[in-house]
Amino acid sequence: MSTLPTTFPGRCKRAWRHLMVGTGMGRRCFPPATLKAIEQAITEGERQHRAEVRLIVEPSLPLGAVFANVSNRARARALFAQYGVWDTEDNSGVLIYVNLAAREVDIIGDRNVAA
Repeated sequence: MSTLPTTFPGRCKRAWRHLMVGTGMGRRCFPPATLKAIEQAITEGERQHRAEVRLIVEPSLPLGAVFANVSNRARARALFAQYGVWDTEDNSGVLIYVNLAAREVDIIGDRNVAA
């Protein structure tokens, strides 16, 4: 888990990193064949357990979130709520959130998964 910058130069450096990573990076890191393989793995996994898995890959944070010093974990929690990953019959939603600019992954599980 990385620590967020507290100084203005640190925040500027973080903002620059997020500005420089665009959707092209996402396409290079996750070409169609890779996305298909991930989709198949998630589908197969969901046949073997009760969790419902969702993958969200963002090239970078929105600039406002960068300057507000939003952490990767906080962004993942916000997306968990925004996309209704929690809205499953058994409260068993799982979000795998990948932020390419931050080079971080966070996994958020609903209450029945986290228990």
